[in-house]
Amino acid sequence: MTPVQLQTFSSLAIWIPLLFALVKLKTGEIKFRLFFVFLLFGALVDGFGLIIYYFLPHDLFNYHGIFQLFYLWFEALFFVWICFYFLEFNKRNKWRNILLIGFSGMFITEFILRIVISIPNNTFFAFIHSFFLVTSSFLSAFALLRIAEKRGEILRYSWFWILSGIFIYCFSSFFVDMLSYTAIGRGIWSIRVLANIIQYGFFVVGLLKINNAQ
Repeated sequence: MTPVQLQTFSSLAIWIPLLFALVKLKTGEIKFRLFFVFLLFGALVDGFGLIIYYFLPHDLFNYHGIFQLFYLWFEALFFVWICFYFLEFNKRNKWRNILLIGFSGMFITEFILRIVISIPNNTFFAFIHSFFLVTSSFLSAFALLRIAEKRGEILRYSWFWILSGIFIYCFSSFFVDMLSYTAIGRGIWSIRVLANIIQYGFFVVGLLKINNAQ
């Protein structure tokens, strides 16, 4: 499978967990509703990119980059929020808010530099994305440990699978994002795409077990 075909498959694969999430949306949990919005946002942005690549002039990718950056910002906020939801320690809300504000500041800065001033991809942008992924890796790992401590049969708990997918994606992608502005990073970008597809697989398993989580 070529890199383009792999990316296309990844962009289409998100619709599988999205449709499962739509069916399960009646659960009413706030964290599950935000998870659905996260999937829907990603599906729309990826779908827009596919339409541009196959049917429209490629210079429209400049507009796609704007939507993609806003999606990455939302992804960062959602990952932090959902991981802290399962953590319990003193000043939890304070540290959660610090990370939410910090990531927001970094992505707003990137938006100004990349979109408004038109600065090309560089070390600073790579640092923002890799720092977010590393942080989310640690947070999701601690959240998984907390779930394991509180629940007996974790394999029957939907959020164990969803958080596992987030952990695998973040842990497998941070090194790629760190080198994204280099030829090496572009050469190994398929690793990130594969991690994304695996993440969707974990999401589907988690959604299939959503009734056990209620």
